[in-house]
Amino acid sequence: MITGYNTDVEYNKKTYHVQTEDKGFDNPYVESLIYVGGAIIFSKRTSYAEKLSGGITEKEVRALMENQHKTIIAAIKRGRFENLLTVKDKKEASAPIPQEEKPSKATLDEMIQDYMKKQKESDVLELIMLNEVDFYSGNHYNFVIKAESSISKAKIPAAKITVKLITTFSIPEELFKGVTNSEGKCNVSFTIPNFKHGNAAIIIIGESKDFGNAEYKQLVKKKA
Repeated sequence: MITGYNTDVEYNKKTYHVQTEDKGFDNPYVESLIYVGGAIIFSKRTSYAEKLSGGITEKEVRALMENQHKTIIAAIKRGRFENLLTVKDKKEASAPIPQEEKPSKATLDEMIQDYMKKQKESDVLELIMLNEVDFYSGNHYNFVIKAESSISKAKIPAAKITVKLITTFSIPEELFKGVTNSEGKCNVSFTIPNFKHGNAAIIIIGESKDFGNAEYKQLVKKKA
């Protein structure tokens, strides 16, 4: 299973949280969920089962995830999901509209076509690990993370970078805090506490005043 994407998108005074994850080769599909106020208002699944026999790579799955994630973000910024909010939020009534569990393929295709035609969407923050890193308990890490915009690929300086350790056996712990330089890069340095029981994950959070927030998350492995 590949590390997913999490992005907060502001539109019309509402915060939409977009989460896209790969469910793994045992469940070969990419799932995107949109949350508003903690409730799921939209879900999209794209299967790649038919490509498994041809030997699909993790790079290809990640490209599928990234494309789906960006397309949904672009659609949010065009107001395509406002009709899925409660009519109370739109000042018409108070009854909620049911979440869309299985949006049709045609609906997503329309979003993609509309996006490709206009291409005037606002960029959002993306966090990029310049080198692949596997996290292990007890190890110290020094690496560079880059903040850039999703569409124009512009460098994002002055983005806040925070690294947190989330575990099943203790409260969340902040391991690092820094800011990207003029090149949109941040030199990250931290040590993961050693543990042998329970599970843990590293969450890297990026915050930009102009481009919003983004997260990178990865499980921490135990040493053999």
